Amino acid sequence: MSERNEYDEHNGQTEVAEQSRPEYVDFTVDDFPGGLAACLEAILRAAAQPQTVEDMARVLVVDESDVEDALQALRAEYEGDAARGIRPRGFELRHTARGWQFANRAEFEPVVSAFVTDGQTARLSQAALEALAIVAYRQPVTRAQVAAIRGWRDSLARRARPYRRERHGPRFPCGAAGHVRVLPGPDGTQ
Repeated sequence: MSERNEYDEHNGQTEVAEQSRPEYVDFTVDDFPGGLAACLEAILRAAAQPQTVEDMARVLVVDESDVEDALQALRAEYEGDAARGIRPRGFELRHTARGWQFANRAEFEPVVSAFVTDGQTARLSQAALEALAIVAYRQPVTRAQVAAIRGWRDSLARRARPYRRERHGPRFPCGAAGHVRVLPGPDGTQ
């Protein structure tokens, strides 16, 4: 059988012949409750970024025009229709230059913001408060200037070489061969 579209009179949708189906796709959109529209909703809910019509059509093995029509119908459904008693949703199906994606409606920003920030309080460390006070008082200021004001001579070197207290006192290299001599500790032991 050649690669061509066949019209299915039973459900009125265009199907792609089995030979053109990618090997990783072992389903048709009609296998799922809600059909193409529900499959598109599932993809868009799972996707972290906008999805193009071409990508969704390829994965679902349907025509791009069918995907576009279904997305437009979903967008209209989410808008609501007061005359028909259909309420608008708190989200919308947005078409951007990068593709289609779900997004919260702008008018619900106060609700979403209250939910996201509920119970969150920012607690800063003493060092962060000191740095913030310096920046607020002396801006613009560089990181090196903040470190100098706080009394840290070389904050990057301190971070790269954390202080380690030796068990037997400090070590000092001596001699050309790099031998190390251990000095006695405060109690006189080595």
